[in-house]
Amino acid sequence: MLRRGGIRIYYPHVTGLKDKKKQGEINELLKEGAFADVKDWKNTNNYNIDDFSLTLEYAVLYQSANYLSVNYTGFAYVNDMPYPRNLFYTININIEDGHKLRLSDMVNIDHFFVQIIRKYLQHYVTNGADNTAKGSNILQNELEYSNVYKQILKKTDDEFIEIFMKADLSYNGCNSYFTKDVFGISFEIGHVSGDHFEIELRLADMPFKSVMKKF
Repeated sequence: MLRRGGIRIYYPHVTGLKDKKKQGEINELLKEGAFADVKDWKNTNNYNIDDFSLTLEYAVLYQSANYLSVNYTGFAYVNDMPYPRNLFYTININIEDGHKLRLSDMVNIDHFFVQIIRKYLQHYVTNGADNTAKGSNILQNELEYSNVYKQILKKTDDEFIEIFMKADLSYNGCNSYFTKDVFGISFEIGHVSGDHFEIELRLADMPFKSVMKKF
């Protein structure tokens, strides 16, 4: 946890691992994940940190001997911004080797995977977001939100692949996560639509790479 001025950041710590070096590396990844938005703003803007307000909390979405998935939710505001930004980003960690897992590490990102995503987005257009994640954008439950999914569906397969190949790279607008039941992907969108939205896929539908163990 960090408290400084207008910044309140809460992040988890792993304890009890026999390998204390690896435990320290995992905890450093969890801290870095929580500070992703602060780091992004410091690197791309000329704002003084004292002009930056951020409140961030975390939820452990999945934890086992092999994997850990955490999401961070909250809001950020800079003094001359017209409105606060709603934040949603994640970090996935391989507990066995202590490394961060990106979407491209876990999933075969190809045209087949894109068709799976399109199928789910089309379902959301028709039925709404009937299985959104904890901490997800509450606007997704509104019928009008189907227009957001329709806009995303206009992307070409190659555009989707480019987005997914860059997923989980710091705070870049596309993040992945998983629970014991679903695999989620978060997309960045305009503020008027909530700044982000999530789709959740059944684990059985995911083209996981062979290196991934069962959850």
